[in-house]
Amino acid sequence: MPKFFGNYNPKTWFPSIWRFLLHKQIMQRLLPGLIIVILYTFTVVMLIDKNLITIHFEDIAKIHALLGFVLSLFLVFRVNSAYDRWWEGRKQWGALVNNIRMLTIKVLHFVSDKTILLRLKPLIIAFPYLLRDHLRNQTFYVEEFPKDHPEATLLMQAEHKPNACVSILYQYLQQLKKANKISEFEFMLLDKELKMLIDILGACERIRNTPIPFSYATFIKVFLVFYVLITPLGFAREYHLHTLVIAILLYFFLFAIEFIAEEIENPFGTDMNDLPLTPLSQTMEKNVEELYSAHFAKKQLNVVV
Repeated sequence: MPKFFGNYNPKTWFPSIWRFLLHKQIMQRLLPGLIIVILYTFTVVMLIDKNLITIHFEDIAKIHALLGFVLSLFLVFRVNSAYDRWWEGRKQWGALVNNIRMLTIKVLHFVSDKTILLRLKPLIIAFPYLLRDHLRNQTFYVEEFPKDHPEATLLMQAEHKPNACVSILYQYLQQLKKANKISEFEFMLLDKELKMLIDILGACERIRNTPIPFSYATFIKVFLVFYVLITPLGFAREYHLHTLVIAILLYFFLFAIEFIAEEIENPFGTDMNDLPLTPLSQTMEKNVEELYSAHFAKKQLNVVV
């Protein structure tokens, strides 16, 4: 899995630049197109130098400059749209962290049955991991779920595992309410936290399942290709083989921007700029473990006193 780029020092310059430029994933995407651009530009320059192509180059250069302004507007909107999706995903997972903490605290203070508490704990811990796997179309964590848990089989057989996890949690709380082990008011407070889990699940699915409109995304790509292809026609007569440098730089920066936008518009994957869902899930697991440990330690202390 690519290393997450979120764990970096934003105040560093050259280490970050080299880390970006030399990253295998970036070069793998840029290299095929770069080779085509170099061969195409070299061919056009040679044809123009030998007067095999006769075009009014001054007009092409003006058109190129005008199209560059229009293209910059499209790219700004493209990147902003993709970043909005990335940031919305981050906000949802930030809300999930707080939600898991609050759910754990309420469960520990409302439920006095230790057996039920120990059954709820792995389900609360599992939800972030199951959501991560669901968003990535994976099934890694379900294999790590405790096999001796009464609901392990039901969770493993469920097609939509995050839904099943919340449903099982709700069943436990419903049983506690019917047995008068929690009050109606306490049940309503816990119900609020479970509803929030479903809301976060739905919001993440909306981001994942609603890509940028096809026509818009395709038009940007066509525009980029056309813009790079007319570059040697506008600069070859004046700059000759130096046009290769101009074409390479234009291709690299423009297409890198588009590739970054493609990557972050689905923030739940495993690309280098995607959200660190596994570290976030591990943080929630650690929080739940600490809350449970502190709760039982306090209970034991009270008994001793």
